[in-house]
Amino acid sequence: MSKSTLMSQFEICVTRTILFCRLLLNKSLLDMAAKTAKRRFRKSRRNVPIIDTSQARSNLEVLRMCLDDLGWKECISGHSANPNICWNAAGFHDGSRNYASLSARVNKFPGMSDVLCKSNLTRSLNAMRRLFPDEYKFYPRTWFLPEQREQFQKDANEIHKRDRKRQRPLTTFIVKPSDGSEGAGIYLVQDPTRCSAMNREHIVQEYIDRPLLINGLKFDVRIYVLIRQLDPLEILLYDEGLARFATVEYQAPSIKNLHEAFMHLTNYSLNKRSATYKHAVDVSQADASKRKFSLVWLQLAQSYNPEEVERAKRLIKEMINKTVIAILPELRVQYALAMPAATKQNQCFQIIGFDILLTDRLKPILLEVNSNPSLRIDYDHMNEVGKLVHEPSLIDEEIKRPLVRETLQLALDERPSQRIKNSTNHPIKPCSTHDSTRIRSDSESSLSNSSVSDSDLSNDTLQENVSESLEVIYPSTSEIDYEHMFLLEKVAFIYIELVLKRGYKALTNRPFRQLASICGIIDQGTPMSVIDILYVQIFSKCKQYASQSPATGLDFSVFIEAFFLLSRRKYPNSSLLGSVTELIDSCIHHLNLKSEL
Repeated sequence: MSKSTLMSQFEICVTRTILFCRLLLNKSLLDMAAKTAKRRFRKSRRNVPIIDTSQARSNLEVLRMCLDDLGWKECISGHSANPNICWNAAGFHDGSRNYASLSARVNKFPGMSDVLCKSNLTRSLNAMRRLFPDEYKFYPRTWFLPEQREQFQKDANEIHKRDRKRQRPLTTFIVKPSDGSEGAGIYLVQDPTRCSAMNREHIVQEYIDRPLLINGLKFDVRIYVLIRQLDPLEILLYDEGLARFATVEYQAPSIKNLHEAFMHLTNYSLNKRSATYKHAVDVSQADASKRKFSLVWLQLAQSYNPEEVERAKRLIKEMINKTVIAILPELRVQYALAMPAATKQNQCFQIIGFDILLTDRLKPILLEVNSNPSLRIDYDHMNEVGKLVHEPSLIDEEIKRPLVRETLQLALDERPSQRIKNSTNHPIKPCSTHDSTRIRSDSESSLSNSSVSDSDLSNDTLQENVSESLEVIYPSTSEIDYEHMFLLEKVAFIYIELVLKRGYKALTNRPFRQLASICGIIDQGTPMSVIDILYVQIFSKCKQYASQSPATGLDFSVFIEAFFLLSRRKYPNSSLLGSVTELIDSCIHHLNLKSEL
């Protein structure tokens, strides 16, 4: 046998020995890992989170998938003594639980469905636009019907007069029921007198007639946002969404096509009935009538430069933050109404759905915000024999399953500063923590300093606390400063102090008088009788149109209007922003609220 042959056999033997040792080592490591996993599992089962799903209803399928993914327990009876999370499909008051007596977190804020109905959302945004006109241009000009019918007709005629002067097509308006959903009751008009007789509240807006088109079709986008807590405020943006397409090629609105719902409206519930609707057969289908928003961004990248696309993404984040800031005062009041004994408004969290339209210049426009975005992961359609059947929706499952799973994890995470996406090595700038959200004890951790120091956390622990798909967008690391936009949140605390803490459900004449008195509005020029008349006028106007307002007084949205009126009367030489700021400072001083803000 030659020397080279012996060397070859020796090398083979050595190689086999090395491979065998590696196999033994790998098996040993796997066995150790399995034993460690079993020990951790047995230990963790003692403290596995319990999720009350007794009110989950349409959310139940995706919720159970997520609980299975996480290895968490489900309580379907609603009788668990102390669940970690109560998951409701519709609203905070689903079922008969008294959440104030539980430590469980609830996936709905009190009153959110009312706060986000079209008319109330518009009032919140309009109030902010009056104070900060340059910050709130992302929402179309809006009128309330029947409350502002005459004003709408007058304004529409002026707009059309300007259109004719500039020789451009007449502006179209879109009419929507305030409490409507799924596209029901929506229609387009150009003649302002053609708004049909109404027995419920509607809003009417200028129609966006130059939307961004893909393959000639109009579309909007459902974007998912998680409000994780209020103290301090934390907003997270999900990195995927649903683009929902119309099913008839778009044409600029005219008298001939105003009735074409499949052309002008993008609602899924409406367009799925169209003969040209395309169900997605896989999640990467680029021509489906409902497709992933990430696919749309890829398509837009072929027509727009990267700077334009990134600017659109940034504007969407800013829009979301500003909208949540606009509804925050009403959320605080609703929370205090539902749980007056709460010292910290952190028991609730909620996924909400932003519906956004992009113009042909990639400018995002807010259409509405849905308090209960669908979490269904199936779709229904008529089969060949005309029977309604339900089929799994791959695209809905791919988008909504991670959304719900990560929301559950974040709902029980006590270290928000560890979840800033891609920021374990980039600490948050200490801006944007506004005064009014500092309602917590000194022992509680701040956003920039976790209650558990980084040195106490392993790399694995840090990684587990960073959400894969939910990015914290407030507190913000961007250049924009949101601090000044929390002004009306202070008005909410004034309302809570004057009304709710004194046993009232709404602002009656007595606390209204007290407000005028403590702020020094009542004097020789403005006697108490004038304040009484002002209250009666505001109350009468409120009751004439606001069907859901309390019968005994002014709700918070009307109180804001009254507060604006009082501020102008007290400080007539200041701008509205200046007068409101001065009146707020005066109220805080006289009501001794500085310790709470």
